[in-house]
Amino acid sequence: MICARCDMPLREGDDYDETTVDGATGPGVTIYRHRQPCKPTQQQTYPVPAASSRRRW
Repeated sequence: MICARCDMPLREGDDYDETTVDGATGPGVTIYRHRQPCKPTQQQTYPVPAASSRRRW
């Protein structure tokens, strides 16, 4: 199992929360998170232009 917050594996003996999210048109998903606050992974907040989309003068 992988923590949804920090993307680190949940090891045997770790305290974790299990949350089930129902799917509207398909099966749901189960999310696991450490109970102790863990460091969230970095998320990109702005788009990065592809190299091919840059104009060449």
